[in-house]
Amino acid sequence: MALELVVRAGSVDSAHEKRRLDFIDALRGFACLWVLLHHSFEHVPLSGQLKHLPFDLLIQFSKIGWLGVSLFLVLSGFCLYYPIVRRRGPQGAELDVKDFTKRRALRILPPYFAALVFFSAVAWSARLHGLEWIDAAAWKDVVSHALMLHNLFPSTFASINPAFWSLALEVQLYCVFPLLVWLGARKGLRAVAGTTLAVAVVWQAVAFAKYGFSRDWAANYAVAYHALPARCFEFALGMCAAAFVARPHSSHFRNAGWLVALLIGPALAFVLFVSRFGPLCDPIWGIVFASVIILLARVPQNYFLHWSSLRAMTRLGIISYSVYLIHQPLLGLLTPEQFGLEVTTRLSFFVFAGFRLALVTAIGFGFFLLLERPFISRRAKPAPAVLPLPQTR
Repeated sequence: MALELVVRAGSVDSAHEKRRLDFIDALRGFACLWVLLHHSFEHVPLSGQLKHLPFDLLIQFSKIGWLGVSLFLVLSGFCLYYPIVRRRGPQGAELDVKDFTKRRALRILPPYFAALVFFSAVAWSARLHGLEWIDAAAWKDVVSHALMLHNLFPSTFASINPAFWSLALEVQLYCVFPLLVWLGARKGLRAVAGTTLAVAVVWQAVAFAKYGFSRDWAANYAVAYHALPARCFEFALGMCAAAFVARPHSSHFRNAGWLVALLIGPALAFVLFVSRFGPLCDPIWGIVFASVIILLARVPQNYFLHWSSLRAMTRLGIISYSVYLIHQPLLGLLTPEQFGLEVTTRLSFFVFAGFRLALVTAIGFGFFLLLERPFISRRAKPAPAVLPLPQTR
């Protein structure tokens, strides 16, 4: 195959490719909820009391909610590649680059720029009136965010809206995606996975040599550990999962089960007790999440339609991009004091936190109806893979 990307008008439009994959939406909803919980409870201390064990388990689960970003990256690679690989397999994959670029731009940029303008205006208005606002929005922040380059610099990484960093990473992954499709067609998906893994491990090893481990978030750590080369492997794993789901085999399911069983324990131990940053942390979680996708592909679709909890997660997944775009500043703004409430007990705090999450989700749904749904292509239902993305402080 010549070193070129095939550009042709025909896109992925078969009846099978138009069928929405509900388990993918459910996973996207789970990732979104995990991030919401993280930004709600990450600074809440554990009580250590047996009577508060359910709350402590929720807090512990929430403290590692930044892993939702890794899951989103894997899902993004899956959703972009699945319609392509379903037709002809990895070796025959062809990408209409012009159409791909247009679809992605229309899919994510209008809601993103709407949120960027809104939160920048709020930050400027707060500063003008001497009010407190959690995130800065100087001109360099606005320009770097508009160019999707803010994740490259510690000073702009978490400005305006900290969750926006992963949107910049997502767009940068879109730029690499055509090359990965070409490499998969030319050399196979093993070459894609092997190359991106090598790049990710080397990049994060260099970051480790400079910064070491840390259980706390810091902008310089995030820039070093979460740059594009470090996160390509998770995206590529999503592509591999898409190929396995498109052409399933019993060995794929069996191997995925073994990988989850072997890796989930050490992976959890590392992020809970060692560090949130590390040379192998993101790659291992990427393997776990890609394996989970392969396993869930065997679950009957009607489960996600008829089981109330799965149906709720699926619906959250559909609006997760909008919720992700607006959630973090709103969670910081919606405090008990804003509602004139006194939260004095652990139970009352969790009740208020649940109300706040429901309110932010409702606002996100309104944002989805107004500023996201009009731009969703009706011709590519399985493809709305957007990060939402998230990290997290």
